Amino acid sequence: MSKSKGYARIEFIANLDEIKALHKKGFNKKMIYDHLIEEHKITMSYQCFCSYNLDGLRKKHLSYSPEQQKKEQNPLAVKEKEKTWQQ
Repeated sequence: MSKSKGYARIEFIANLDEIKALHKKGFNKKMIYDHLIEEHKITMSYQCFCSYNLDGLRKKHLSYSPEQQKKEQNPLAVKEKEKTWQQ
């Protein structure tokens, strides 16, 4: 039996207090996800779990304009981007 649309959100919000508590203790996303799976508290995929933030909302994906996409594909732009991360 497949789950209805939005079931992952229900699971996430139902466990939000525990997720926040574990995050505050220093657990990373993967550790929190594994803990909730082992406790049979969630059934969603890890990818779906990571799409939510600590407010229980889905993260917004940035939409790039065609000009930004071309710039990202430019090898020189990538090298410049790497330099800024290293500084």
